[in-house]
Amino acid sequence: MGFPTWTLIGMGAAILAALIAIGLALLGQSPTTIRRLSLARARLDMRVRALTGWGFAFILLAIGFFLAGVPLGPAAEPVTQLPEPTATDTVTGDVTQIPLDTIIDGEATPTSRSTVSTGAFGQPADPTATPTSPVAANSPTAEGDEADPEETVEGTPDPSVTPSRTVAPTATATASSVPTETATPTPSPSPTQTPTPTLTPTPITGDTATISTNGSTLWVRRTPGGTPLVIVTDGELVILLPGHANQGGIEWQEIQTLAGLQGWVQTEFLQN
Repeated sequence: MGFPTWTLIGMGAAILAALIAIGLALLGQSPTTIRRLSLARARLDMRVRALTGWGFAFILLAIGFFLAGVPLGPAAEPVTQLPEPTATDTVTGDVTQIPLDTIIDGEATPTSRSTVSTGAFGQPADPTATPTSPVAANSPTAEGDEADPEETVEGTPDPSVTPSRTVAPTATATASSVPTETATPTPSPSPTQTPTPTLTPTPITGDTATISTNGSTLWVRRTPGGTPLVIVTDGELVILLPGHANQGGIEWQEIQTLAGLQGWVQTEFLQN
């Protein structure tokens, strides 16, 4: 299998362009040749690297065309044409002619054959044909004796009789029902109900106040202006502790949350 035409054209054009680019690059490396050929204006000496790169690029393009034209599939196998079978028997109409022989004095003597044909190719029987009795193919005849016509008649089976195939009845196995054991449900113990613990409210001792931040949150700090501990929300109830402080002109009050955490908040956000 050869290469496609477009692959050959592409390879040829790419190789030709590569040769031109490499040739110009070689000319650019020879100042004497440039002066002799009056190519100083082309500045080939400054384009040597570019021309060399173009040459290699065209070579790679030619390789790509070559690889694109390589057939990847399996080669097609030649097809061998088988000769048409030839019929060995002569067929006239729908009946095959079979020669009949008579046995006289131990020798087979061919006799004239009458052709029986039907349908559109029907023809009258040959009046000159001598009727002869067919000879049984399987009847034993003593060599040298004349065959008896009454004993050598071959019976022709009636084509209208078609042997029928008798289908023997098949025994059908009857599946007997086998009683299956019924699983008896086992009563499972009822789960023991666990009493639900009841929350006992913790009594609040001491003075309390409500956080008032107009809907925002407030940090509870470890010391006045110190590290934040927890966030309290607007309207939350806190317990007032005896501690007071003034840090940077801002008054601080020591409090305790209902969770038991102690800290400091600005006094201005407490409402009694």
